[in-house]
Amino acid sequence: MLMYLLPPGLMCIKEMDVVELRRADMPFSVPSSTGQEVHLSSRYARITLDNRAEYIRAALNYRYAEIVLRPFYLNLYFDIKSLDFMFVKTP
Repeated sequence: MLMYLLPPGLMCIKEMDVVELRRADMPFSVPSSTGQEVHLSSRYARITLDNRAEYIRAALNYRYAEIVLRPFYLNLYFDIKSLDFMFVKTP
C-alpha cells in the first residue's frame, strides 16, 4: 500500500463526511501560486463525496506541476531566500 502525506487542507477534505462536504460547498478549484483561482475540471463545479478522490489527485498534480514547471533559477532563488529567512537574523 502506497502511503503519502497530504497537505492539511486536502487531508481535511479527505476526512470529511457527507454532511460536512455538503455544508462546506467547496469549488473544484485551487488557488495558484499567483493567487488566481484555477478550475481543475470541466466536469465538476463543486467537491462532492463522489468526486473528492479525483479532486485530491487533481490538486496534488496541479501543485506538483506548478513547482516542477517553474524555471530552475526561480526554484534556486526561492530556496536561497528561504534559507536566508530561516538562518540569517534581520534587525
